[in-house]
Amino acid sequence: MIAFALACNTELLMMDEPTNGLDIPSKSIFRKIIAESINEQRTIIISTHQVRDLEGLIDPIIILENNQILLNNTLAEISQKLKFVQSPTPSATALYQEQILGGILAVEPNTDGIDTNINIEVLFNAAIKNKESFKQTFIKPNFNQEV
Repeated sequence: MIAFALACNTELLMMDEPTNGLDIPSKSIFRKIIAESINEQRTIIISTHQVRDLEGLIDPIIILENNQILLNNTLAEISQKLKFVQSPTPSATALYQEQILGGILAVEPNTDGIDTNINIEVLFNAAIKNKESFKQTFIKPNFNQEV
């Protein structure tokens, strides 16, 4: 079905978990085909739990929970506001941190302008755990809303 949609040059392509059941070489082929088909006239929406399979293709990132948008930003916007840091000890300023082999992986406010690689799985966990912080950091205010 994906090949048919791409061959027909559809303007909107929506996929739900397209990499489920694919082996590693097939995932690589899938990424290549999707990357080659991206253009200004086509919108591709991918819903997935397998974010590592698609990290090089996803921009912007939208994180939803219970019909609530927790994040809807480009990689550049996320990188500007957050940094992903690995350290041997926990961070006092982290919005989220998790134990990994060799230390701690933390999501921190990017107060020093350091550009780091975005770990989408950790970003998701941080958004779910710190909904209010993410709203304050990323959601643009609605100027029509009464204060």
